[in-house]
Amino acid sequence: MKPTLLILSFFAACCVFLPAAADDITVNAIEIIAYGEFQAAPRTTKEAKNTSLGKMTVLEEIELVKQSDVIDAATGTQFGVKYLVKGSPKGTNVALAVRLLHPPTTNPDTKKTATSETWVANAKVGSANYSGWIFEYDWELVPGDWILQLFYKDRKLLEKQFIVKRK
Repeated sequence: MKPTLLILSFFAACCVFLPAAADDITVNAIEIIAYGEFQAAPRTTKEAKNTSLGKMTVLEEIELVKQSDVIDAATGTQFGVKYLVKGSPKGTNVALAVRLLHPPTTNPDTKKTATSETWVANAKVGSANYSGWIFEYDWELVPGDWILQLFYKDRKLLEKQFIVKRK
C-alpha cells in the first residue's frame, strides 16, 4: 500500500548532518516559508506506525504549486508547509514530531477510523524543510479543517490550518 504521508528535509539526501550533542542543540522557533499545495517526486518510503497506513513517503524536488489555506482535495493532491528551523548549531539534524489533525477518515482495508496522524520529520537547522500530506485514496478526501503541527521536544512550534474542500 502506498503511504499518504510525506516529509522532506531539503538537502537531506545530499548533505551529511553535523553531529552535535543533544545538550548543544537549541531550537528556538519554526518559521513558515511557504504553505499550500506542493508537487514533489517520491524518493522512498519509511515506517510510520502512528499513521493510517503505517508508512510515510520521503520526497525530493518539492515545489510550491499554489500558496493557499484552501486545498481542493483530489487523489494526488499534496499540501503542507515549507519551513525554517531557527536555532543552533546551523546544519544540525533535529527530529521534529509532526501531527496532522483531520476530520474522521476510515481506512476500508483495516476498518480503522482516525482523526490524527503522527510521524517524525528529520529537519535541518537553518535550512528549508518540508512536511505535509498527500491524498492517495478516495477515502482520505474528507472536507473540513486539517491542522498541521510541528513539535520539538514536546513543545509546539508551528501550527498551520488548512481548509480542505472536495473538488
